[in-house]
Amino acid sequence: MTRKLASTALGAAALAALAAAARAPSAEALGLGRAAHAAVAPAGPHERPDPNDCVGSCATASDGPAPLGAERVRALLAAFAREEPRGAGPAGEALLFHHAAVRAFLAQGGAGPLDAERAAFLRRELARDHAWIEVRVVDAEGTERLRMRPRRVPLDEKQHLHAGPDERVRLPSLEVSGTVRRVGLDHLWTRI
Repeated sequence: MTRKLASTALGAAALAALAAAARAPSAEALGLGRAAHAAVAPAGPHERPDPNDCVGSCATASDGPAPLGAERVRALLAAFAREEPRGAGPAGEALLFHHAAVRAFLAQGGAGPLDAERAAFLRRELARDHAWIEVRVVDAEGTERLRMRPRRVPLDEKQHLHAGPDERVRLPSLEVSGTVRRVGLDHLWTRI
């Protein structure tokens, strides 16, 4: 099954609305504290610029979420065990946002309190590690200047995509760079 993932930033307000819509308890009610909201929010603009990055747009991208310890993963798994099985509650969203740490934890310690169906669902979602992106640029007069063919890109890796001559209209050589991050069940976040 292929699902289209929306490109959006998921912050504390969006998580609260999502939890209410899914009738899932808030992160505070789950005993995860306000830090859970901060843990799933994507990095803000101009966070930790790296002077070694090759272009300005890359220099504003962070290296991803802060490390997640084993105790935090256990707490999120326990909270996810109480959420809707295929829902997008706060704990499930946080587990997907911190996918690298969660995959490592599951590989070493098993699925903890998750039943077989929920563990299989989580592993299947954690295995999704690519996205398809397409870039289109339209000028102020409505003329399309660029339409890059869809490209499959890995998540959480900086990409430098070059537009071919057949993809540009009266534009010089063009590069689009950025990183696509998964921030939840049906949400991707990117800065290009």
